[in-house]
Amino acid sequence: MPGKAFEVIDRYLNWINLIVASVVLISTLWLTSIAYGPMPFWDAWATALLEDSWGKLWTLHNGHLIMMPRLIYGLDTVLSDGNGFLSLTLIFVFQSLSCLLLVSLSKAPKVTSAALAICFLFWARHLENLSWPFQVGFIGLCFMVVLTMWLLSRSGWLFQTAAFVTASIAPMWSINGLLVPLICAFISALKKKYISAASYLLFFLASVGLYLYLGFEFAEQDRSKDLLGSLVIYFDIIVRPFLDLLGVKMSTPSLNMAVSTVVALILHGLAVLAAIKSKGDARHLSLLGVSAFGFGSCLMAALARSENYTGPAFRYAVFSALALLPLLLIAAEKLKARGGLPRYAVVVSLLFAINNFDWKPFAIQRGDIQRNAIAGIQADPNSLEPYRLLYPSPEGIAEKIQLFRERGLSIF
Repeated sequence: MPGKAFEVIDRYLNWINLIVASVVLISTLWLTSIAYGPMPFWDAWATALLEDSWGKLWTLHNGHLIMMPRLIYGLDTVLSDGNGFLSLTLIFVFQSLSCLLLVSLSKAPKVTSAALAICFLFWARHLENLSWPFQVGFIGLCFMVVLTMWLLSRSGWLFQTAAFVTASIAPMWSINGLLVPLICAFISALKKKYISAASYLLFFLASVGLYLYLGFEFAEQDRSKDLLGSLVIYFDIIVRPFLDLLGVKMSTPSLNMAVSTVVALILHGLAVLAAIKSKGDARHLSLLGVSAFGFGSCLMAALARSENYTGPAFRYAVFSALALLPLLLIAAEKLKARGGLPRYAVVVSLLFAINNFDWKPFAIQRGDIQRNAIAGIQADPNSLEPYRLLYPSPEGIAEKIQLFRERGLSIF
């Protein structure tokens, strides 16, 4: 009798879980509408004009080949008058498709998988990515990763060819896109598809060569600093967002880092265990491929941002989410067999839903930057001072601003 009672409860909890996840999604959409602004912000000025987007497709931006995002920025300029609305729309389309594909890869109950995917990928901690049109490159790359791994899990030459195409495009979204063909080569080798593995590996090497040809340079670093420091930062980038979600705050930054390190080591152990147990399971391997990309991107961020590190940038949380969500989906499949999965899942979803409302001040702050800048520009169109809110040294983009106005882009 108690067993049947729990079955009935779990059936209702499944739908409650989906309702709570919908609260996460709707509240994030609401916060995005508060944070969004039509004017270019910081790095977006580098691609604000058509000659800087379509005109510089093969140019590195801060060490990243952002050819695919530049194509979108150019379309935004042509179709949306440079207000970023097209990019913002694509951000949500990409993130939604990533949710659907991850749910498709999961063997856990679909309602539970969907709720978890929505909570992880539409968490308000991602607001910097979800409300800033320039970040279409981050979210677009994440979608390319999930799509590639989904295609890789399918049988048939058509899916495998499509996987190779999407993996080949990934490095043109951002430098961490280089991880995608490398991960595909490893998965192909595990499946004993050695020709495919060699093809992916060759494309990875070719992509590295392209980056070097285009002028990528390794940053000069103090060799006296050991790699342990970067490793601890890497652990912190992965774990800190979820410690914040749980409300775990240590008394000192060093203690925060120590807790992050311990939790991250456990997560890595679980990832290795999942990989060993997955064996030839194509869907599990693809989920682990997504997870590997998330971990790898966090590592690349740690190596690039090790100087003066004070905590993980909010935009990196999407990589943390991609690292952990696939592991949770695999764990959910195991919990289903033992029973009680809906109860655990509801707790997780509630944590995200409650935390989402803590991000309203951040959304207001980001939105106020745009609103105050626009009010200042409209009050004194010839002054560069209001643009200081949108770019740290507006004198350096004075010519871009003039062209922006002459072409009637955004608010002009």
